[in-house]
Amino acid sequence: EVRLLLIRHLCPRFLYPGRRHVGQYDLGVLRLGEIPANEELDWFSIPSLWIASRRLRHQRPDVLLLQWWTSAMAHNYLLLARRAKQLGCSVVIELHELRDVGEHGIPFASTYTHLMMSRLARHCDGVIVHSKADVQAVSVQYPALSRLPSAVIFHGPQEHGNETASLPPQTASSRRALPGIDSSLPIRFLYFGVIRPYKGLADLVRAFGTLVQERLPVHLTIAGEPWTHSDQTLAELRKCDAKHYTTFLQYIPDNQVTALFRECDILVAPYRRVSASGPISMAMGAGMPIVTTRLPALVEACDGYNGVEWADVASPVSLAAAMRRAIGRVGGTYHNPHSWDTNADRYLTFFSEILAGTQTARA
Repeated sequence: EVRLLLIRHLCPRFLYPGRRHVGQYDLGVLRLGEIPANEELDWFSIPSLWIASRRLRHQRPDVLLLQWWTSAMAHNYLLLARRAKQLGCSVVIELHELRDVGEHGIPFASTYTHLMMSRLARHCDGVIVHSKADVQAVSVQYPALSRLPSAVIFHGPQEHGNETASLPPQTASSRRALPGIDSSLPIRFLYFGVIRPYKGLADLVRAFGTLVQERLPVHLTIAGEPWTHSDQTLAELRKCDAKHYTTFLQYIPDNQVTALFRECDILVAPYRRVSASGPISMAMGAGMPIVTTRLPALVEACDGYNGVEWADVASPVSLAAAMRRAIGRVGGTYHNPHSWDTNADRYLTFFSEILAGTQTARA
């Protein structure tokens, strides 16, 4: 039996670049059928915490799984974890990011996060991360968590089903829908997601410029909302003929994502650092070729996926070479080694181990 206790306000809006899109969707967007869901938690509202604590007391779950995104929720999680332990519930924390990348520039955020995490760890029974590399990173950044049992569970396929909306017509030229390669169409590379420096857009623009100079039939679509100053990078892109690129510098609604991936041939994800990647999960779900950087977390996530071309980190030259190689993969569809059924088994196995350990400790 699964129940969801969702967060209505995850962090202070004025600190969140994507605040224009917060709260646009109701619970129906989750498409979770009969699973009960309550959107009650709030980073600053004491009444919401009291309601959540009362619900926890009434439901008395075996496991409380806390989703860690940002330290703004640390105080709520600490109090809920304490309450859960009082009720005899095991607590597991799942780290999607060890620390939200936007918190690096906030004064005292690191100190606060370390302090709260060390206290929260005292009430946790296990940790879930999305790569083996993060197991080591957790032990370095949060030593208090290193004593806990851990599990590595990769992101499952990310799909946006039942979508009807399409992007403007200038992007429509799907090659993968064709039985063969049409040489009259350019090879369409896709860069997708929130634009932030660590995602390597500057490296991609330089690499793509090289391919254009070589007169290869290529096109680059950049789709995502800039959360950082990127004018200089985009100015370099505009040195190319406009026919070679399309930009959608905005938030891409869920109902347009599938169309976007279908209309492009190759995903390029030139990260400089990463714990996991949503766009790569989407590309593997679509079976399309991927160009990405040889970071430990990505090597693990793409293990068993035969459609990847690897590039060195922060190297436009190596990235351009990987993009050239990926052109030869266009038209192929690749098997995604990850599945939600496999992930469900891993969660259940880990929870069972945690519960068995808790019962042994009590005995």
